[in-house]
Amino acid sequence: MIVTAVRPRLGPALVVVACVAVVVVGGFAVAIAGSGKSAVSGPVLKRLRGVAFSARPAAPILRRIAQGGEPPADVVDALVVPSGSVVTRARPPRPALSLYSGSFTLAVDHPADAVTTFFVDELRHDHWSVLASDATATGTGTRIYAKIPSADGFYWEVGIVVKPVSVAITPALSGGGANGPTSTASVTVFEVDDAD
Repeated sequence: MIVTAVRPRLGPALVVVACVAVVVVGGFAVAIAGSGKSAVSGPVLKRLRGVAFSARPAAPILRRIAQGGEPPADVVDALVVPSGSVVTRARPPRPALSLYSGSFTLAVDHPADAVTTFFVDELRHDHWSVLASDATATGTGTRIYAKIPSADGFYWEVGIVVKPVSVAITPALSGGGANGPTSTASVTVFEVDDAD
């Protein structure tokens, strides 16, 4: 009896491996595209004294939520965000509203107290009047309110809520990895009625 060695065929195994690779890579691409996440772009601005990190203009984000020329250019130019932030949500105003109110949320890789200091100092530097900087009602973060006059004849306000993030509790913000942002900043920009 003659025994011959049977060599396995790699063809079917390679097809299975290729299918798995397509599903994994495709799923990753769909997850990234569907998340709406994008790094904040634009030039890095000079860091203010006492602020732990630099800023970038908020203009690229505000253009995504602009409507009918609002917010006006002078308000857009007076708002910055932490360099290295990732936009996790951008929401334009509802068409039914008579006064503009748009918002966006950032994932920031800096501690919440440093992000709060950043916003307060940068707002003051860009001629906003900081009206309040205090704890949120739940005590889990800090809210900041500031106001600025605009060339359009209205006052504009910004409301910012900064909260710490625990990656163990919210792994979706970190992309499933061990490292991720340490805080979030929810920013709302809105036009104020003259009667206010």
